[in-house]
Amino acid sequence: MKPVDTNIFKDYLDVVKHPKCFQSVDAKLKARGKDASYLTNESFIRDVRLIFQNCKAYNTDPVRGADICKLADTLADALDQLLVL
Repeated sequence: MKPVDTNIFKDYLDVVKHPKCFQSVDAKLKARGKDASYLTNESFIRDVRLIFQNCKAYNTDPVRGADICKLADTLADALDQLLVL
């Protein structure tokens, strides 16, 4: 939901080159028409997918990261289903 705390996860930026969180997506949605807003649906979708990709890239441990990666996949699948509607 919020930006990853790089004071706790010190190697996060070594793994994830383009951090993104739902808080920043929400801010861009609320910015409507301003410089920081989404200009296309595709840019919104790209940012949401980036969140899931970053999640899976960082949580590669097969034991500790398995549930997190499964959740990212589930949310990505739900997004894909909504986009088909």
